[in-house]
Amino acid sequence: MSVAEVAVLAAGPDRWNILLVERGAGRWALPVGMVRGRGTVVRDVAEQTGLELTGADLRQVPCRAGVVHAGLLPELIPVGGGVRAARWWPLAQAQDLAPDHAAVLRVVADLVPKSVTEAARLRQPVLADATAIVELHQRTVDSAGPRDDDLTDVARYYLDAGGDFVVGSLGGFVLAMGGLRRTVDGAAEVRRMGVHPRWRRRGLGRRVLEHLEHRASALGLTRLVLDTRADQAAAISLYRRSGFTVTGEALVAGVPSVLFEKRL
Repeated sequence: MSVAEVAVLAAGPDRWNILLVERGAGRWALPVGMVRGRGTVVRDVAEQTGLELTGADLRQVPCRAGVVHAGLLPELIPVGGGVRAARWWPLAQAQDLAPDHAAVLRVVADLVPKSVTEAARLRQPVLADATAIVELHQRTVDSAGPRDDDLTDVARYYLDAGGDFVVGSLGGFVLAMGGLRRTVDGAAEVRRMGVHPRWRRRGLGRRVLEHLEHRASALGLTRLVLDTRADQAAAISLYRRSGFTVTGEALVAGVPSVLFEKRL
């Protein structure tokens, strides 16, 4: 069993902030958690700081200084009420406040853009995104399944097959994704649409979908199809607003789903 340092970053009005806890008079440090799964780490953080996270909020990041779990929040969330004093500090000041964590804080500072107002960037994934793509999928569905093989090799299943795949990233964090896979008769299926739960309702899903539509037109495709779970009200609303029409309902991998189509 190991101990992880936990770096929780949050966007403030004009700067990035990081969550620190007081370990002595005037001594600040990163929260820590026992690594027995993400669930135990977030429970430890909640006990120390009063901040309620979920396992979906954190991911392990490479760091020579030790085990580090990092998370990115779109806004500041009130903290306090834990066993230690806790507060948000400007990221730029963190190394002076918590010098024992300097190596970790340097790694963490490289995970976010310099400007807090920078928008997520849509781009094709690189090899280093492989784990983040699979983890994002797991955060947006109840469980992984046998139909998820395409996510471990998006180049083969999408890019090299005449389709497209895009991620929405903010610094070192992958927050959204979506794929375009050719089917038959000039059509393509929109697949793997997903947005990190913390970052929903901020236009990321719409941006990914619009990108895939434009890409489909550039590839000479004339029709898009997709399916989404029947209980995904936000996704269904997005597709309707984007001009998709319902063509039916079906069980997809055993899950009640709504089928959509759009002519380009």
